Amino acid sequence: MTNIFVEKFKKIVTDYFNDVSALRSKAKYNSVTFKPTIAKDYNASLEEEITHKGNQAISEIDTIFANVKQKISICNFPNKENLGDDCVIKSGILTAEEINVLLKKYYSEYSFIKIRKLVSEYPKIAETMVIQTASDFIEIYRKFAESAVKMVYSISQNPRFSEIELNAYGDKNFASSLYAVIGSGQALIPVSITPENEYMSHTFDSVTLGVPSDSEMNFTFRGVR
Repeated sequence: MTNIFVEKFKKIVTDYFNDVSALRSKAKYNSVTFKPTIAKDYNASLEEEITHKGNQAISEIDTIFANVKQKISICNFPNKENLGDDCVIKSGILTAEEINVLLKKYYSEYSFIKIRKLVSEYPKIAETMVIQTASDFIEIYRKFAESAVKMVYSISQNPRFSEIELNAYGDKNFASSLYAVIGSGQALIPVSITPENEYMSHTFDSVTLGVPSDSEMNFTFRGVR
């Protein structure tokens, strides 16, 4: 399984890796072509470009993460549209198997309010199974986003960073338990932030990305939102 937002993170990192590889190849060319003092000046400019492009990549990752947070916040907000009038949940006749089927459906739809209503109507299910909440979804996206940020930093700092390491990002097998929760993310595509629902989009504003504190890039560990 793949997730559309995780794939966006990976594309940003991949593009940065390709850009940095090209810049470092140019630096090697400079080193063997020009006098050391001239090559040093040229290569210093290239290093600045690597840092600049790294900042751009981080900013793009952060923008996607912020958008995901807003969309999930709206899905999780108990407004009239999300609350609805679900007679199935209120029926009081659901079996454990039926509840499990509904939970899987609601998870894939990012229908967090229906999940909350289901737990409210059948509180014992929380005693027998782990109920995933909107916060859990946000935390998983945060992990993927931070992993992408740290990979950008590693690429900028390590000339030996390999394509093998790059391809390991978001590995479907290694991260299968995370994908099992957030699914493909397709349910978030139609969710848009409008003047009417913008106030619902700030529940998770306090959730921020952590980045390497010793980075020469212009972001800080707790300053990225």
